[in-house]
Amino acid sequence: MRRIVALALLSALALVAFAAPAMAAQTERVLGVAPPWYKPEPITLTGRVVFSRVEVPHYELWVDRPVLVPPLPGSKVKPPVLPDPVYVLSGPFDFKAYQGKAVRVTGYVLRGPNIYMRGSVLLVTDIGPAFPLRATK
Repeated sequence: MRRIVALALLSALALVAFAAPAMAAQTERVLGVAPPWYKPEPITLTGRVVFSRVEVPHYELWVDRPVLVPPLPGSKVKPPVLPDPVYVLSGPFDFKAYQGKAVRVTGYVLRGPNIYMRGSVLLVTDIGPAFPLRATK
């Protein structure tokens, strides 16, 4: 009996060891998760910082003119990729200080699924006021 249980357990472990890399590669191709060698280019966006309670409380950047994001290398997504009007802000900055204000943000768009389900995550490397500010009527 012990031999049967040990053999079944060993078979299950071998199946997981051989199937996991293939399943991960398939997920990357379908979901467009960035491969490890992919290095994104920094982008600069101008928009308004907004606090959101969707999913987990966080700050977002709402942009007037979305930026077209090219598909990931090796993904099956055909260009053009739909633009993101909302970016989830992430980084070492106090985004609360910029809430409701027009800002210029520089950072890296992190591609792939995320917990927020609102748009791409933007890893912020620099943030400041957007000049010149347009007068609103």
